[in-house]
Amino acid sequence: MKNNDWYLRRAYDLLAGITPLRDDCGLLCNGKCCKGTSTDGMLLFPGEEKYFENDPSFVIKESLCGKTLICNGTCDRTKRPLACRIFPLFPYVTKNKNGYKINVLKDVRALQYCPLDGNDIQPGFYRAVRLAARNLLRDEQTAQFLLSITHNLTDLGNLI
Repeated sequence: MKNNDWYLRRAYDLLAGITPLRDDCGLLCNGKCCKGTSTDGMLLFPGEEKYFENDPSFVIKESLCGKTLICNGTCDRTKRPLACRIFPLFPYVTKNKNGYKINVLKDVRALQYCPLDGNDIQPGFYRAVRLAARNLLRDEQTAQFLLSITHNLTDLGNLI
């Protein structure tokens, strides 16, 4: 049986080298997704904190939904957490009698930051996020995390 670390590394590999646009999308919005305050950050997937806990470029804080990674606004792109690698999309996951259903959609949290609409994003990026999610769902802890975040984002989307 593979451990959580294997699934995380595989997701990183599936997302390596692919971005929402062929060009740097940060040029469109002046990198708004990387310009937060010391209380903003990206939610870490289960087990992911171990990749960042000894790196001085990042701070890990507890949040209501789990551990959050805060950066200084610039980073080595190969060291980004999954939440950054899939932004501005999110794999909304539901469970049914046949297993899991994955809908890769624009993350409702990105609506205030990201000028891209779903049609701007290259199809290969959607596919990579879906494949990474399918891989991550093979780990029970991460599957529960994705179900929980999907529930929270759906509630948030209903409020917007």
